[in-house]
Amino acid sequence: MKKLTVIVKPANREDVIDIMESCAVYGVMETDITGYGNQKGYRVMYRGAMSGPNVLMKCKFETVGDDKTIENCASHSRYFSDELDAQNFYQKEEQMFDIFLCIWYTIFMKKDMFTINKNGLSYGRGYVYSLQYHLVWCTKYRKKVLKDGIDVECKEMLESLAQEYKFQILAMEVMPDHIHLLVDCRPQFYISDMIKIMKGNLARQMFLLHPELKKELWGGHLWNPSYCAVTVSDRSREQVLAYIEGQKEKSR
Repeated sequence: MKKLTVIVKPANREDVIDIMESCAVYGVMETDITGYGNQKGYRVMYRGAMSGPNVLMKCKFETVGDDKTIENCASHSRYFSDELDAQNFYQKEEQMFDIFLCIWYTIFMKKDMFTINKNGLSYGRGYVYSLQYHLVWCTKYRKKVLKDGIDVECKEMLESLAQEYKFQILAMEVMPDHIHLLVDCRPQFYISDMIKIMKGNLARQMFLLHPELKKELWGGHLWNPSYCAVTVSDRSREQVLAYIEGQKEKSR
């Protein structure tokens, strides 16, 4: 286990929160702090003399997790952070909450406790389930930017996320201004968290690979904040599959 400490300017607070959510980091402590170092703070001219504070306001984030998750989060956070430290985490009496978080994360997020059966049912430890969702979300202002090879990259990134977070993509289509997904996932997954992970990771990787996209999207946001999530039954699954797979044909 490792403990991650990130210190950023207040203006970059939302960026770090989005990064931690996309990396599936839960249980974050945030503290408002002041600092003095290479950035000497700001001073102003007042009545012919320089005056003003020598410290700057900063936001400090602290969390713990397994090595892979913390290193992934740290690699993305360094783009915004003034100071960043990921160190080995050791037990202390005053850190009982962090220890509970470590245990919870190890049990529920890292162990592969389910298998997919051919009959469509999935089996966990003490439960059986079949949960499919049709998910749809759009680009900001419905801008048609997911084209010219970017749609293929989106599909590859989504497949990679599915393998990492242990859910199945049964059908997928990336249109120029929106994405359709049919996913099968465990009961422990919150749909809102899944969508945050997918949207956050896609946006971050797309802006790194294609910085020109920001010029077409005012405010630097790739996705519309809303989304659509619909449960899919055994009776409607084939219809949803056909609908998603036929999206490209409809657009021609």
